[in-house]
Amino acid sequence: MSSTINPDEYSPAETLITFPAPIPLLRQPIPDDNSLILGFPNPNSFSSAYKSCESSILTQCESAARIGCSVAASNNCKPPWWNTLLFGSTLSIKEMKERENCEEREMMRCLEGARVNCREFAGNKCVTAFRDARVVVNGDGDWNGNGNGKESVVEMISSVCFGGDRVRFGIRPRSGFRIVKGSDLLGKQL
Repeated sequence: MSSTINPDEYSPAETLITFPAPIPLLRQPIPDDNSLILGFPNPNSFSSAYKSCESSILTQCESAARIGCSVAASNNCKPPWWNTLLFGSTLSIKEMKERENCEEREMMRCLEGARVNCREFAGNKCVTAFRDARVVVNGDGDWNGNGNGKESVVEMISSVCFGGDRVRFGIRPRSGFRIVKGSDLLGKQL
């Protein structure tokens, strides 16, 4: 028995396993005092990640609701079981049209209720996941960088109280940014 070696079996195309490109991280390491924490680099990335989460859950929920509503509409509009015993299993054209109209009405009613429930479900799931997230915002003011937020008031009061020498009292200004919780931004931007 002769063993022949096929060079194609050992070619790079046959022996290398290619992996898909990694998905970029939503959060990045952010310096906080003497450590690093994971956080969103800016309020826009936080907002777009939140909206993407909500949209994805909403799409999946509505898709599942469509299947359930279809089954429910079919069950609600089928003729009574005794109707087939008395009149046979054939339906007239009028009865079939009536059942089709009934299923359309039931389907629309069910989907409207499901949309409301899916929106509430998606909101609850995303708020739970995003409320404790850390987000980097401008340190010179409010979330939008207008300079009239609560941080600028704290800066003003501390400069008056400490005579501009906050470092001596252990109050160190951040280098152009500050970190807030996602719950602070949820009501403001989304």
